[in-house]
Amino acid sequence: MQPPRKRPFRKTIASEGDTVIISFGKNDTMIMRLLRGDITQLKFGALKHNDVIGKPYGSRINTSRGHVYLLALDPALWSASLPHRTQIIYPTDASMIVGRLDLVPGSRVMEAGTGSGALTHALAQAVWPTGCVRTFDFHQERVNRARVEFEQHEIADIVHVEQLDVLTEGFPTVGSPYNPEGVHAVMIDLPEPWVVIPRLSDCFTTSGGRVCIFSPCIEQVQKSCDALRASNFADIEVLECVQRTYDFVHTVLNKSKVEPAEVPRDGDQIEDEKKPKPFFDRHLFPPPPKYVTSTRNAVRDERSKGMQHADGSWEAYPKVSALFFFYTNTFESKFQPA
Repeated sequence: MQPPRKRPFRKTIASEGDTVIISFGKNDTMIMRLLRGDITQLKFGALKHNDVIGKPYGSRINTSRGHVYLLALDPALWSASLPHRTQIIYPTDASMIVGRLDLVPGSRVMEAGTGSGALTHALAQAVWPTGCVRTFDFHQERVNRARVEFEQHEIADIVHVEQLDVLTEGFPTVGSPYNPEGVHAVMIDLPEPWVVIPRLSDCFTTSGGRVCIFSPCIEQVQKSCDALRASNFADIEVLECVQRTYDFVHTVLNKSKVEPAEVPRDGDQIEDEKKPKPFFDRHLFPPPPKYVTSTRNAVRDERSKGMQHADGSWEAYPKVSALFFFYTNTFESKFQPA
């Protein structure tokens, strides 16, 4: 009888040898491997590993000059903290990929290339405990480093990483050592994915499967779509994932302010320009992050003349866009064998 598989990403108590996430605050984390007797120097002082081992995840841990929070490793936190060996696929796109590939516990999926392993963790979480992820990369050093990380994160029993140049050798076909039973899905993150598409049909099980291609350039998407149609793939769809986050803050809304009126003496007249005039404080509330509307410094531009506000600020010209988003093209196709 085989021993039960280790349960990754679902632990409740920190143990020696675990890879954990140390949180200093919002969007400020670091990775740490717990070793009994070790001490890690942080910006909030020294953190003794013995003080962490045995604590429930989510605990507040005191350091010599403050405190930190202990978080369990999961694909989203790992992608925010991992050492980048290559550009990674972030959780917004990874969640869409996992959903569109219809991955469930027991699914078998192949991935090329491994890179930093961010998406591989998300695939492993989706197919655990009876599924299998086979991931390939042409770079031997990245393969070796990924293998060590998968062992440390206790997902090596369902994730198998190998050195293979898929662009030149293609994906392993059904019956080969790396693909003995066929797969249900294929994930491609390569610069020229259309090169491997003609031979993809030999990788799936007899019931067909799905393929997802991650490409940042529309030219790559066009070539891949043409190759998918030529290889008899159906239901080709191109998707873009855009995420925008919001912060909710409490502040005082802009209020009209009226200066005290000058009291006239008998027989005196107050000129119109001396009468109190209402004005609005444009800077009580910070401008939205989407664009800059005004600035305290005059813009030295002929087109900005005469655009000074009553409060002394100047209209910014031209408006400066500060809204960015990560643009990707992810498309999913279903292959049905003839």
